Amino acid sequence: MKIVAFFYLAITAPAFGQLKWDNLEQTFAPKSQDKLVVAKYRFINAGTLPVRIDEVQTSCGCTTATLAKKEYAPGESGKIEAKFNFAGRIGHQEKWILVTTDSTPEQPIVLRLVVNIPRSAGNIP
Repeated sequence: MKIVAFFYLAITAPAFGQLKWDNLEQTFAPKSQDKLVVAKYRFINAGTLPVRIDEVQTSCGCTTATLAKKEYAPGESGKIEAKFNFAGRIGHQEKWILVTTDSTPEQPIVLRLVVNIPRSAGNIP
């Protein structure tokens, strides 16, 4: 019975591309002269069909994320570049980038950006 159910799911499940990420989380400790950090989240389409990135959304206005293009063929790699402008902030900061693809529209991929800002780097006297 289990084998039949497995084959049924394998036949009826939609085939999608699949993004494999080098690192879903990046942590930074900026120097006193820094005012922003740049994180690069690299990925590859490890699936057998193209993947379309429908949306890249950040958790706040102080963080931006850019993507060179939206569709990636099987075996093709890309990156999302996130910039966090932390001027005026100090301490432990966590920001998220939500990536929605056509293969998992209801379950965005969460990229995490962690920055530990020293008092001198946050521009706080």
